Amino acid sequence: MIALCGAFSVLVLTAGLAAACLRLAQATAYALAVYVFAWTEVVMLGEALSLTHAAGTAGYAVALALLLAAALGAWHLRGRPRPPRPVLRPLNLRRHPLLVLLALAVGAALVYEAFVVVATPPNNFDSMTYHLSRAAAWYQDGGIHFLNAHTARENLLPPNSELGILFTFVFLGRDTFAAAPQFLAELAVLAAIYGCARRLLFPRSGALFAALTTATLTEFALQSVTTQNDLVTAAFVSCGAFFLLGRSRRELPLAALALGLALGTKTTAAFALPALVLLALAVVPRRRLVELAAWSAAAFAAVGAYGYVLNLRETGHVIPSSPEFARFHPRVTAAGTISTGARVLYRFVDLSGYYKTPFQVLWGIDQRGEEVFHLLRIDPNPPEATSASFGFYPNRQADEDISYFGVLGVLLVLPLAFGYAGALVLRRTSAARGLVGLALPLYVLALAVGYAYNPWIGRFMLVPVALAMPLAARLYPFRLLAGIAAVVAIGTLGAAHAYNRTKPTGLFGGTPIWRMSRPEAQGLTSPYMAGAIAALDQRVPARARVAVVFASDDWDYPVYGPELERRPVEFTSVGAAERSGLHWLVLGDGVRPPRSGGWRSELLANRWTLVWRLPAAQLAAAGAPQDSTVTSRQ
Repeated sequence: MIALCGAFSVLVLTAGLAAACLRLAQATAYALAVYVFAWTEVVMLGEALSLTHAAGTAGYAVALALLLAAALGAWHLRGRPRPPRPVLRPLNLRRHPLLVLLALAVGAALVYEAFVVVATPPNNFDSMTYHLSRAAAWYQDGGIHFLNAHTARENLLPPNSELGILFTFVFLGRDTFAAAPQFLAELAVLAAIYGCARRLLFPRSGALFAALTTATLTEFALQSVTTQNDLVTAAFVSCGAFFLLGRSRRELPLAALALGLALGTKTTAAFALPALVLLALAVVPRRRLVELAAWSAAAFAAVGAYGYVLNLRETGHVIPSSPEFARFHPRVTAAGTISTGARVLYRFVDLSGYYKTPFQVLWGIDQRGEEVFHLLRIDPNPPEATSASFGFYPNRQADEDISYFGVLGVLLVLPLAFGYAGALVLRRTSAARGLVGLALPLYVLALAVGYAYNPWIGRFMLVPVALAMPLAARLYPFRLLAGIAAVVAIGTLGAAHAYNRTKPTGLFGGTPIWRMSRPEAQGLTSPYMAGAIAALDQRVPARARVAVVFASDDWDYPVYGPELERRPVEFTSVGAAERSGLHWLVLGDGVRPPRSGGWRSELLANRWTLVWRLPAAQLAAAGAPQDSTVTSRQ
């Protein structure tokens, strides 16, 4: 813990000195610059150290020390500039009770989220399958490289967010702070939304209302306690928009860095490019557009391109095709694109956490939705644009994989985004405000062209919603509407956390996640996995090398163990694993154990099969024939 705190302090201090050298005028700009510079350090150090497999404690410590020395030198040469001081003009709290109420609710939620981050293990599906798995493999191997992995996602997807997780692994040796990048990203998103609202010339009170309301939207709250990468992507894109709106030459490199970081975190960040390009054309002076383009190219090369270059070297393609990804690629048609866009927008009708909503309300929404699609002649499930079927019944589960943004998603976010987009067309608003609103429709259109519809697509919408939320500042002067929105927002935030499926509080029955054992907590989202993980930890030594044979959706992260000391070695067949000479094998669901002699196998909680090699002397002493396998069940 001391090592991680020390490394993080050096990281932030170095970023703070670099940001001070820019002599930014606003405290919000300085804070977001520190955030962007700190992530730039994390990514560039991870990439550079990976080249020599030196991404370990010693490698990071030396590199951080060198960066700090360089930052101190640059800061001294620049005349030791000080960070800008916040403008301390406190609001009259008696005039803004809604802000006080929202701030108290959001503050309590942030404290709770921080507690969940450090007190509970990661346990959502994608994290168990590849997010944490790839970071754990890099931790053991000293950096990023192509893995012998059961899923292409461990190799082909951009690595930036997992480089943040790797940073925590290196200095702590376990996943206690693995969700910290997402939690810190939420804080950055809130600061960027406040800053964007101010740069769109909304008053401070309205900007605070917009930022605090964003923290209550369901998907923002749920993702903040996970090791996904959607919030991290949204934070980078929001920072990019903020620095573009600054229109300052010294902020152009920061906008470019934020965009490069976003593209190196998740490929879906590219869907925000049309809106960001239009915003740059509208607000950046023409004489500086070429300069912005040059900075963007350099930033992408430094902090965005590593994963794509690695793909090109290993596969011959920047974004290789894979059977796992093929089902999400649509055959682009006008009807399919319209349908996907309509389905994504319909899913903004979201009741996550509101389990007691009357059936009549749910059925009414279902019927009205079906009628609208029929009236507009929109096919709800065109085969060319559908990966998993769509239905009109509104979601009530508080689950980061399928939730959208709660009640305010459809009552606040969509009206603001489409309202300002329409006002832009009618020339009834400024270009900057109109383009911020247009960001959401443009993102949905790009997403519909590039992605087949599936129930998990809502996570991607964190990016355009973060871009649109500064416009919520416009609602605050209408105090009755703002008050209603605040009450709904607080209720939505409470429901999201109280009934979070992957981080249960016990209010819905059962045990709170922080009182569960690690296997119980990790296995919440998949039947039988808790028993399989517990049995594996009990039977296999903590530092064993384990041969594994898994399908693409099997969970390989738990095989590493709670201290990340166990080393899985993945094989594509049982025969290859058997010939490896390793004494332990873990086989995925449905994979048959070896038939040759000298092995014993055990089915772990009807999920995994654990197989281990018996010495010949032990087989002879037991009188067992050496050409047979002894099998037992738990």
